[in-house]
Amino acid sequence: MKNIIKKILKEEFDDFEWASSIDHEKALHNIDFSEMTTEYFTEKRVTFDEDGDELDEEEWIDIPEDELHEMGQMLRYHYSKNGFNDVNLRGERVILTLGDWSEFSVLFEDSDSSYGYIGKRLAEKILSEEGLYDWEPYYDTWSDFESEVWDLLNDKTKPEVIEWLKNNAIGDVIYIDGEETVIDEELLNEYLSNFGLLGELVSESTDGVFGELKDIMGRVHNWSYNDAARDEYWKSCYGAIKDIFGESKWVDRQYTKNGVTKTTQDLEFDITDIFWPIVSSYFSDWKIEDMRYDRDHNDFEYGSFVDNLGFMLGENIWGEQLNPRASEYPDSDEVELQFTERLGEELI
Repeated sequence: MKNIIKKILKEEFDDFEWASSIDHEKALHNIDFSEMTTEYFTEKRVTFDEDGDELDEEEWIDIPEDELHEMGQMLRYHYSKNGFNDVNLRGERVILTLGDWSEFSVLFEDSDSSYGYIGKRLAEKILSEEGLYDWEPYYDTWSDFESEVWDLLNDKTKPEVIEWLKNNAIGDVIYIDGEETVIDEELLNEYLSNFGLLGELVSESTDGVFGELKDIMGRVHNWSYNDAARDEYWKSCYGAIKDIFGESKWVDRQYTKNGVTKTTQDLEFDITDIFWPIVSSYFSDWKIEDMRYDRDHNDFEYGSFVDNLGFMLGENIWGEQLNPRASEYPDSDEVELQFTERLGEELI
């Protein structure tokens, strides 16, 4: 890269005899990357008449392939280092750095979310940690308590329910066939020996200790069902993003404010393989006609690489906007797993 910079500078400045010793980073300031971008993608160099006036496009000079190759390397270096506020060059790798996942929401289609499809507004909630857990995909997660909630009890949660009832049910009043009945130890043990019958009683109860147990179990089911659903939606969003950007990692970053050093985390992606194809597509598929008309018309729409890509997807310049689909119903095994983990915490 250093040799290419020096070669280009020497060709551009006839009296640039000291090009062999110049610091290549400082030399970058002497290069007109705007003009180089236009020349590279139009593959033409502007020519002028004797009075210094620009000639018509058909009289511009074709740029040799070897020079175009060198210009391409220069532009890749320049744009990966200085092109965007969320991209930097680390050695030979192009690194995308973001504050959190929510910055990717600009890549999603701005549409209503239904039948499991994820539009931009829903993606904003899902990709934001606070928004994700404030959002409930479902308000009513069960219609038949006995088959959908009670039947989730297993070897871990049954003893928890039994223990809770032993601590809370004795002395409580229930109604059997319209008659008031006080639960004593003998009656409770009878119910506990027949979990099917106990499930029927709890399912039909609206008050008393059985009604309270029903409320607790229903509430835990609601949390578990929605958490499992949120996981499904998150995986769909993550998968769509990963298909473009690949794997990610969280990196600690320290900064000092008012004399106090704090640590925050950034989300990093190695986008070396996709960076230049996306940048090239922006110029060659979107800006090319503008650059032929106005050779200075080659700026990006946004200062952020992600925001600029969002614009490109919206214009179908490089692929289409993301609109992934999650399963309409969460995985039943995941619902049971979360229900099992949480029920004991609520039966206190």
